[in-house]
Amino acid sequence: MSQPSNILVCRCDHYHMVSETACARLTEALGRAGISFESVADLCELAANKDPALAACANTDQFKIVACFRRAVKWLFARAGAPLDETRVELF
Repeated sequence: MSQPSNILVCRCDHYHMVSETACARLTEALGRAGISFESVADLCELAANKDPALAACANTDQFKIVACFRRAVKWLFARAGAPLDETRVELF
C-alpha cells in the first residue's frame, strides 16, 4: 500500500544537472518499494513561475526533495515565495 507522497524528484530535463540514469534508477526503486513520489520535469521552471505546489511542499512535514544542489534548491524555493524550513524538509 502506498503512502501519501512526501518525496519530490526533479528530473532537471532542461539542464541535465541530475543524470537521467540516476533519476530512472531512483524512481524505479521507489516504485518497486511502493513509495509514492512526485516527479517534476524542472524545479527551476516551477520556481520561476511561482508554482503554488512549491509552497505546499515547503509546508509539509518530513518532505524530501531530490534535486541538483542544496544551495540551488533553497534559493529556488525562496524565489518562489516558499522558503524551506530545514527542520521539516530534507534535501538530497
